[in-house]
Amino acid sequence: MDKFEDISILFRAMTSVHIYERALKQAGVPYVNLSGRGFYSKQEIQDLLHYFRWLEDAGDEVARLAVLRSPFYLLSDEGLYWLRQGRLDKLSKEEQAAVVKAQEDYAELERLARHKPAPVVITELLRRTSYVEKTWQLPFGPQKVANIEKLLEQSWDLFARDLYSVPEQVRYLRLMAREAPKEGEAQLDAEHADVVVLRTIHNAKGLEFPVVFLADTNAGAVRSPKGQVLYHPEFGLTYRDTEHYKLAKELAREEEMSEAKRLLYVAVTRAQEEVYWCARAGKEIKPNWWGWLKGLVDSVDQELYQVVPGDLPPLEEQPPQGEPARLELPRFLPLQPQYDQVPFSVTELMNYDRCPRYYYLRHILGLPERGGGGFGDPGDSSRISATQRGSIVHRVVEQIMDPAHLRGLVEHAAAVEGVELDARQQAQLEEIIQPYLNSEFFARVQQGAGSLYRERSFVVPAGGFLINGLVDQVFVGDRGIEIVDFKTNWIRPDQVAEVGAAYRVQLRLYAWAMAREFGLPVLSSQAYFLIPNRLYSLDAELLQVDKAEEWIIQTCQRIVHGAEIGVEEFPPSAHCAQCSQNSYCENALRAAKDGAFGETTDIDEDPLEEEYLWI
Repeated sequence: MDKFEDISILFRAMTSVHIYERALKQAGVPYVNLSGRGFYSKQEIQDLLHYFRWLEDAGDEVARLAVLRSPFYLLSDEGLYWLRQGRLDKLSKEEQAAVVKAQEDYAELERLARHKPAPVVITELLRRTSYVEKTWQLPFGPQKVANIEKLLEQSWDLFARDLYSVPEQVRYLRLMAREAPKEGEAQLDAEHADVVVLRTIHNAKGLEFPVVFLADTNAGAVRSPKGQVLYHPEFGLTYRDTEHYKLAKELAREEEMSEAKRLLYVAVTRAQEEVYWCARAGKEIKPNWWGWLKGLVDSVDQELYQVVPGDLPPLEEQPPQGEPARLELPRFLPLQPQYDQVPFSVTELMNYDRCPRYYYLRHILGLPERGGGGFGDPGDSSRISATQRGSIVHRVVEQIMDPAHLRGLVEHAAAVEGVELDARQQAQLEEIIQPYLNSEFFARVQQGAGSLYRERSFVVPAGGFLINGLVDQVFVGDRGIEIVDFKTNWIRPDQVAEVGAAYRVQLRLYAWAMAREFGLPVLSSQAYFLIPNRLYSLDAELLQVDKAEEWIIQTCQRIVHGAEIGVEEFPPSAHCAQCSQNSYCENALRAAKDGAFGETTDIDEDPLEEEYLWI
């Protein structure tokens, strides 16, 4: 064996992996744990998280001192003591310079964190502090650098999932560190991967290594079923002291034994040249792999193996020592979470208002939509789905200024959607748009009274949150602001009031945002339903800016607080029939059993398009 990378230590269970890690560190043997444990507990990851916490809260003295003590600035314990005493003159010249550098870095990074996404801040942090270069020189430096690179990749992944700022990524990583302890370390690049690999036997399937160590071979190979109730597919749920329970227990034991033998075969056949069975003398839990080997070793040619004694004392039974002492720790109420520039879109807040459970499934867990996406063969360009029809109509009415351009704009919008229109479809789309062109509303657009803003995007702060969205059209006149958002729902005139009410949150937040941006009162906030050619106007009381902002802050706080707790803080509403997440939601499944879904939820037969269901 010439390289550390020739060795792999295989575990059936990772319960005792920390013992092996400690021994490898003491021996100075580089290693990587690919078993799925410990990434967030690694010191280099903790260093970066401490810096994040300091940027998030300048008063977090623990985070600040941890950063100063780390490879970021390399203050000694003595230096930290004098710094806490306010005696900078007691610090060495190098440490005094490091403190000044830390203050300069903090000022620049704190400013950057207010305006730039988290991965940009991390990249600048690593550049300014030369943290990667310093870490590379430490023991196991290549592995530490690989972990840093993995964290940066995670940050970009979070950015792509709409988690932009440092505070919200810090909250996410804290949850991951607490709830995902099995996150594995980063795998090293091939050019500097000369390390011993620790992994589970399951993860080693299909791989081979020159040298394999099997850890803990005298641990129990079979887990004996316990408890008052036992489940087995052959018998279902069985209760203790019944015949079925005994049969189920015996079958479960036989299956465990078969699985243990299969795993042992997989483990042994991973070795190309040498395999080491690691066990400690003394107490054994039978049956075990070590016992199986001892039962066969007499029949094996002695030239094929050797016994290598270790230097650990044997395991012995310890007499009971009585009840262990319990340390009484003080209990403190949790601090209220602090919010700083957490972004929410108008769509997210509207979805939360309609159904908190949908919001949890879609925006927190990130589950994909499972709604109907249209009708007809997806590969058939001759059929237009409801979504495509709505997008074409929406695009045309946002752009058109001259009715003579209608045909060309429809063709262009269809091409953008990847749809080839026949004459009948072209005529139908023009027929849908024509009432809008004959309306008083379009006449105002043509006249250009006041200032007209099309597709007005915004990012407006509310408390510790940033609300972003896009308004189709905004009229700004001397008296105030008028807001119009186009809707392409396929509905009848008598449905406008009901369907329009589903957009109250959206129209209210648009009114609030435009009032904040232009500093003028909002006269109206309306949804223009193009197909029946009707307007839905938001109630005047919902145009009040201060009350809208109060609602926004309270709602965002409930969402952030609920995300720390879990799904129980996001109860379902009664809109299951038209929800694209209903196949994930137990409430929706119960509604289906009760007949609450009706006969169909297919989009082509539903009078309300996806935009009404969940924008």
